[in-house]
Amino acid sequence: MHERTPAATLLLLRPGPDGVEPGQAGVEVALLRRNPTLPFLGGFWVFPGGCCEPNESHRAAAAREAFEETGILLGSGAPPPDLAQARVDLIRSEPGRWEGEWEARGAELVPCGLWLTPPFSSQRFETRFFMGWAPELDRLAPPPAEADPRGPELLEALWIRPAAALERWALDEWFLAPPTRVTLEALVERDFL
Repeated sequence: MHERTPAATLLLLRPGPDGVEPGQAGVEVALLRRNPTLPFLGGFWVFPGGCCEPNESHRAAAAREAFEETGILLGSGAPPPDLAQARVDLIRSEPGRWEGEWEARGAELVPCGLWLTPPFSSQRFETRFFMGWAPELDRLAPPPAEADPRGPELLEALWIRPAAALERWALDEWFLAPPTRVTLEALVERDFL
């Protein structure tokens, strides 16, 4: 049996074009398409997230990974002078001046789930899910390809209504891992269409 690696995922939400009232278009959620060449969930659409760094809380990891993978910086506090370079430094595992800041930036994230990969999986994760709202008008941007010498982990990033993402999955247009699918279904059931 493999030991579980601590990880965090963020349901990054923003108001949809018609607001967030039940029966309207509801919210949009950030989804990212992983590179099909990756050994774990290659080609799947996922929420921003990843492994916790040593001595990093799940909440801090969710905020950090959201910034690395989408370019969206959560929380209050002044951003670094060169936001794009700070993002590249993080992707290259050079956290530098950012150490200690992620806990504060993740303080407003709401816990909303825990998923464990099954025992037969070659990679085991204990992933805590969080929910948070994106600052207004933020655009998603996958990391620049040159940021990671191993090649891009993510190929696309978009905002989409949960029901529309599930429709693409039902039509076999998208791959969704069970935690992603079940979470999207829960958003739809709660009128976060």
